[in-house]
Amino acid sequence: MQVTKENETFAALSAEFAIRFVEFMARTLHRNVASDFDLGHLTQEAEALLYDICFFGIAQIEERSGMVHEEVQYAPLASFETIGQRPYKIVVGDAVIHGLLEDDVMAEGISRARAHMLGAENAMSALDVAVMEPMPV
Repeated sequence: MQVTKENETFAALSAEFAIRFVEFMARTLHRNVASDFDLGHLTQEAEALLYDICFFGIAQIEERSGMVHEEVQYAPLASFETIGQRPYKIVVGDAVIHGLLEDDVMAEGISRARAHMLGAENAMSALDVAVMEPMPV
């Protein structure tokens, strides 16, 4: 396995990850009968809730206070792994993913969630497949 620092690649992948995270959270909230979250009639309050959930959810991936295991301190590290290549390549970079949750990223994630809700795209997105299928070993 090779670990490389590629800031441009990492930034592009991080932006797409942030969009998909927003899309998935919006779809989850929309489907949940316990929430008052309607993608067809999204209120400012609901959009603010979505932002908070996404911001703090992604921030946990980059949380830097550390966790201790057997007297060694660790921190989560966002990275991306190549699929279908051997040896696997892990890409890291300097982008802060939760900092990418700007208006355009939120809007794109919400737009994709709405398109999915309306059936404008395939019944299952790549995100659904990734969540449902185990990672190859």
